[in-house]
Amino acid sequence: MRTLDLACHEFHANALFNSHGLAPFFACDSQVKAGDGSVSGSFDLDGELWTCTLSYQESNIVHPGEQTPQGTEFRIQQIREFRLKVARQITQDPIGKQSFTAHVSPRWPGMLGQKGDGTRVKIPVPKGFGEGVNVRLKGSNVEFGRYLTLLKIAMNEVGIAGRYFEEYHESSNIQDAERYVRVHKNKSGPIHARDGAIAAMGHLLEHDRKGYRKLVQNDDDNHGRNLPASTTRRHSMRGGFGRPSRRTPTRRK
Repeated sequence: MRTLDLACHEFHANALFNSHGLAPFFACDSQVKAGDGSVSGSFDLDGELWTCTLSYQESNIVHPGEQTPQGTEFRIQQIREFRLKVARQITQDPIGKQSFTAHVSPRWPGMLGQKGDGTRVKIPVPKGFGEGVNVRLKGSNVEFGRYLTLLKIAMNEVGIAGRYFEEYHESSNIQDAERYVRVHKNKSGPIHARDGAIAAMGHLLEHDRKGYRKLVQNDDDNHGRNLPASTTRRHSMRGGFGRPSRRTPTRRK
């Protein structure tokens, strides 16, 4: 049996770290201030050249005062959140498709956020998490298993200890992880054809579920003229295709 090698595409996850409390957040704040708003670096990983930039963005997190509820001294006057941009060097990725961002924000029990209208809402923090940071990872065309490795190396390059991001908390979660296959147009033909790739995938699935399939077809000829619409059919997915329902074909005016 031959199968296709799928390529990693979109990825979105929340990686939470609490082994070092708020230290990663304070370190980001210190480095960005020292760099007058941003810090940049670059590194080589197994022959791959990467660039990284740490910057900041405004935050709606309500200031905890002199201390957090757990007693950690909070000397920062203005809370900001931080964004680490990591990308393959343009000489190796001229289209700029291999990259991700890591959005770093603090977490402590009982923290609040302020909406645009001034109302305050509670920001959820996992039970028993204590203090730490949430790193929201969002990228594309990077192997899923490499994100944390690249994150640690990139953080080191901008002056933040990579050890802060060694062990992620069990409440960390993946929101989206897409793999795709590119279809060669000259060899596949139209993927939306009646015998095209999408229809073929449907046939593979038709015996493992219940439900129905609804087909709506809208075609143009080679001169761009719209052809009469075909009958809409409803097929049972149990035990193969059922008999099509009887409906009168409609035509576009």
